[in-house]
Amino acid sequence: MDKYLKADEGLSIAEVVVAAAVLFFAGAAMLSLIVATQQQALVAKEKANLVNAVSGYMESVRANPAGSFSDQTTVVGAYTIVIHPTVRSVDETDAGGSGAYRLVTLTGVASMGSAAANVMTFTAESIVSTFGAK
Repeated sequence: MDKYLKADEGLSIAEVVVAAAVLFFAGAAMLSLIVATQQQALVAKEKANLVNAVSGYMESVRANPAGSFSDQTTVVGAYTIVIHPTVRSVDETDAGGSGAYRLVTLTGVASMGSAAANVMTFTAESIVSTFGAK
């Protein structure tokens, strides 16, 4: 009977503590990866909203290249997107320097609230022809 009492079966408290610590750190690492992935997916979605807003404005510029353009403000989710157009004539010798081409630069700025850390920008440029524009 003494041989059964002296047998060292089971885990010591130190082994249990080490195993718990290893599981805790592995779980914390997995949780941080999941959180980082979710944040990156959210940023990508918000950036896509900004790009889509600027692209839509650029399509309206291409549809009416001789028009005048002004700032456009759009709210998408928690973000406010402001698109600022800059238009200048391009002097082409083929066009006789008539300013028949315009360089349109659109700068979109998306911001959430007043925090400067939550700002994204996107810029798109296109040269459009005003030949035959109505």
